[in-house]
Amino acid sequence: MLGLEAMSTASTMTGSSPFAGDVPFPAMSESLVDDYAPYYKQNKIRYLEGDELTEATDAADQEITYFREQMATITTASEFLADDRLVSFVLEAKGILMMSRRTRWKRCLLPMAQLKSG
Repeated sequence: MLGLEAMSTASTMTGSSPFAGDVPFPAMSESLVDDYAPYYKQNKIRYLEGDELTEATDAADQEITYFREQMATITTASEFLADDRLVSFVLEAKGILMMSRRTRWKRCLLPMAQLKSG
């Protein structure tokens, strides 16, 4: 599960909530966001050693921070899908997308994103 069902539920809830507009409802819970971090990092540093491991660890930590900060502001699936970094992070955390295949996956995901937003 990618957690996208939580986002669609959140976007539905913000529109029907009596408090809609007062407080943004996060698209993904903080605990679910936190679940992605170790998987992402593990996939990014697997099989690396020495300087490559250090550099990949630092880069993964930066992406994890970005993911946590941005997901705290995302309230709809459309907002999530509009941010390629967030989509790539989730796909890489789940082992679906590897960096060398990013362009190919973007071509597959773009039509899906257009269907969901339109």
